[in-house]
Amino acid sequence: MGFFAAHGASNPCVAANIAAYRHGEARLDEILGYLDESRHLLAGLLARHLPQVRYRPPDGTYLAWLDCTAMDLPGSPGLLVTSRAQVTVVNGPAFGAGGAGSFRLNFATPQPVLTEIVERAAAALNSGFSAPT
Repeated sequence: MGFFAAHGASNPCVAANIAAYRHGEARLDEILGYLDESRHLLAGLLARHLPQVRYRPPDGTYLAWLDCTAMDLPGSPGLLVTSRAQVTVVNGPAFGAGGAGSFRLNFATPQPVLTEIVERAAAALNSGFSAPT
């Protein structure tokens, strides 16, 4: 009996997958359109609140790479955003030495939440706090 619980998908999961592949195209198009709007919304929010941050809207992901090196912050912007703005991001150095001064942000979230995220991040990064070590 443990074999069935440990291996393979359950019957409801298989049925849901089949339904998604057969009938989910309209919903997928809706989601992709929303994500496209969000990546452009993020560009506008950054231009307004954090114009020093470099961002190139990605072509095929909902993850944004935000380069804060022009801000000349005293520490890691990712740690500062996570600790001071209470927004969870992935600190750039987690991706190697080239990630210093940057962080990765997931923008696959409701657009009002994305707006709040950027506003809170801007408040943390523009406040002159030193980043936690």
